[in-house]
Order: sequence, then structure tokens, then C-alpha cells
Amino acid sequence: MQRLDSEALRKFDMQRLDYERLDSEALREFDMQRLDSEALRKFDMQRLDYKALRKFDMQRLDYEALRKFDMQRLDSEALKN
Repeated sequence: MQRLDSEALRKFDMQRLDYERLDSEALREFDMQRLDSEALRKFDMQRLDYKALRKFDMQRLDYEALRKFDMQRLDSEALKN
């Protein structure tokens, strides 16, 4: 996960990603500065598992990067701890 970059994110098949196995520790290792919000906008947000998102350590995430996300497509309930 440490080497995951925006190019890799564009190639993700988000519909097949297992969010139950994606943990907050891995997310902390993301280089949020290099994360391309354009790639995130291409994600299938409807299929995203928000229960998995609730498990993330949102306090440790870089909110500057989060502000670049397509927040209108995100479920605000998922962003609560």
C-alpha cells in the first residue's frame, strides 16, 4: 500500500475490491499528497462499502487531500467515527 499511487488507483477495479480487508493502517501509509483526486472521482462510489470506511482512522487522514475528493458523492454518515 505504501507504493500505491494515483496511476495504480486508476487501474483499480473498485467493484471487486474487498473493503472488509482494507484497513486503516494501510490508509495511513497512503501518500495523500500524491493521491490524484481525478482518479478518485472515477471510483464507483455507489458500490463503496461504507461500513469499511467507518473503520478507517479518519483522524490520521490528510484532510487537505480529502477536500479534493468528490465529496458530493461520498456519504457523510460514513465519514463519522
